[in-house]
Amino acid sequence: MSRSTWILLLVVPLVFCIFVACSQSSPTVALPPTSQPAFSGGGIAATPHLTSPVALGPQNYATPATVASLPVQPRLLPPAQTPLLGAGRLGYILGKQVWLANLENGQMQQITQSGIYSYPRFSPDGRYLTYYRQDGAGGLPELWLAVVAPDIAITSTLLDTSLPILDAGYAPGPQWNPAPSTANTALQALVYPGPDGSLVRREIGGGNLPGRDTSRMLLLPAGSGVRSVAWSPDGQQLAIERWVVALGRSDGLIQEQGIYLMPATGGDLRLLYTSLTSLDQRAAYLHSWSPNSRYLALWSGPISPSLMSDGLSVVVVPVDRSRPPRTLGTALVQRSFLAWSPDGKDLAVTEGPGREILKDKHVIVYPVSVPGDPLNLSRDSSEADTWPVWSPDGQSIAYVSGPSLPFSNDPATKAAALLRRTIWRVGVISTAKKKMTGVADQGESGYTDDAPVWTRNGQHLIYVRFLGERGEVWWMRADGSQPGRLVRQLDVPPEYYGWHDWFSVLDIFR
Repeated sequence: MSRSTWILLLVVPLVFCIFVACSQSSPTVALPPTSQPAFSGGGIAATPHLTSPVALGPQNYATPATVASLPVQPRLLPPAQTPLLGAGRLGYILGKQVWLANLENGQMQQITQSGIYSYPRFSPDGRYLTYYRQDGAGGLPELWLAVVAPDIAITSTLLDTSLPILDAGYAPGPQWNPAPSTANTALQALVYPGPDGSLVRREIGGGNLPGRDTSRMLLLPAGSGVRSVAWSPDGQQLAIERWVVALGRSDGLIQEQGIYLMPATGGDLRLLYTSLTSLDQRAAYLHSWSPNSRYLALWSGPISPSLMSDGLSVVVVPVDRSRPPRTLGTALVQRSFLAWSPDGKDLAVTEGPGREILKDKHVIVYPVSVPGDPLNLSRDSSEADTWPVWSPDGQSIAYVSGPSLPFSNDPATKAAALLRRTIWRVGVISTAKKKMTGVADQGESGYTDDAPVWTRNGQHLIYVRFLGERGEVWWMRADGSQPGRLVRQLDVPPEYYGWHDWFSVLDIFR
């Protein structure tokens, strides 16, 4: 047999085997086109793609059927770690889309497709999730509802359109009833500022079709000037921030502004607090109810975006008007700068003027229910402390701390200071401090820790971590031990003088 024949006998079978192996490998999956770029201004490096094509509805939204079929991703944590957090879940924004992470089994799932999404919010029972959707950066928000109960296929419903654009930081958006009816636990309710200054209430759930019955009721008609609303923890009342412009005026003169109370089912408005006079254009900005439903916290100050950016007076108002309103310190108009104690008797305030969070910020606890002196938990003038959160037992406060710097527009100086911001814990009675993250030699290793949240049982803290321009969600035990990563990627909101609106990209059901 010739040499060429031997070569043919060896090469042909080899080529045939390669061909068979290639034909049996996994086929290439055509990824769906992406209409939105990656999140700019400090976000994710690349927009995530689904692992298989998804047929979109006629409006280019994910329909209930397609949302239910979106893929489930691999585990986030080893199985041995995830049960420590119990059956909690995260709703978060990645690549401008809404994702769910199950802390019990470590799985995550994308539940939206197309558009720009923000402000995910779980219902008190964790079965529903609301979020805003915009077609573009300048589009008016739509309010959507998703059924995300673990034992039901995910479906989504458009609730409302042409809603007012949220004021980043302080306006809470839609508010779920924190005390749903015990007679019908399947029924949930939420309220939100509607189109043209109205106030909308929706009843959701009931029967065997949760999320399908979304009856809509106007508590206040268009033209009422509703900007913000907060539901009392006992479920009985609504606190409403209203702005009414004088008719026939081209200068935008405010005729009526203040904080009003209304029964949660609708009824007469009652003015609780206003700082507006005919000679002084000042406004009240709603923050929150105390957990015992006895007080409201708000900011008060001039109607000036520039002055507002440097902080306004913090005011506490008794709902029954048994005492006059009490003015505390000065704080930035950011939701994370005020925090009620679990019993509603004290208010922690991140005090200090100036819009830069890296300078002159300190956590001070003010007694509200009884007379007393404020307690400065920071005490160290070389540190700038923000984002206080009370432990469920009310014995300690977790907060974010870093070096206090002079005002600087130098990006390198600000970036270096942010990389040294870590989570701390301080005892409310003992005032003993403990550094929870960034221990040993990790304080300048290229990340920033921010936005701590306690789990319901007080055994863990969940927080956000920056890795360069990439956000992640982490957790640790209440003593700072056993830190672990829950979510590998999270959109990073735009930075404003060192502050990030993490409420716009993350919510935790725990």
